[in-house]
Amino acid sequence: MSVKEKGVEVLGLGHKYCQIQTEGGNTINCEHAVEATDVPLQKLSIIAQMEWNRTYCITMRIPKGSVEDALLYIRLTPCDDTDDFLIVGGCDHKVGQEHSRGHLEQLEQWARERLTRAKSVAYPWSGQILEPIDYIAYIGKNQGNQPIYVVTGDSGNGLTHGVLAGKLIADEIEGKENSWSTLYSPKRVSSVAKSAPTMLENDLQVNV
Repeated sequence: MSVKEKGVEVLGLGHKYCQIQTEGGNTINCEHAVEATDVPLQKLSIIAQMEWNRTYCITMRIPKGSVEDALLYIRLTPCDDTDDFLIVGGCDHKVGQEHSRGHLEQLEQWARERLTRAKSVAYPWSGQILEPIDYIAYIGKNQGNQPIYVVTGDSGNGLTHGVLAGKLIADEIEGKENSWSTLYSPKRVSSVAKSAPTMLENDLQVNV
């Protein structure tokens, strides 16, 4: 799959558009395209400005009313008439810097030491979180492109950024001013430049 900018526009003359090639071999031409793909499809420059972390989570049954919902990586969600699901997450580490084994077990041990009524683990999983080096998501026009937009660097806040991006990108496409555009712009320089040492350290850890 690919998203490319096509056409020529100089001094307001001409026309640029997007051409999307799907995995099924189809071609779609459109005025604007949004890459809400977590990892940008083509722009290595944005990828290099993010730290890749792996996070882990387990879900355990626990009798209703036996624990209050907490804030530190612990959540409750309804299960059935008898139990709730206790969601415990954490043990984050940089991708490729630690072995993935043992982290789910650490979460279970931590939960059982504190919440003695927790039952068996129902669902374990892990995922990757992209953390921008300046801790602000990239939402807006892609670097070097006019009609292509990206949403990435969610830092685990995809639900929040999804709502924010829907408004911000819609305003940019319609030519409306949005006070958040500069803050979240994928083309921003100042905050990224301040974090350049961190970016270089992350890149060295990944590639060396």
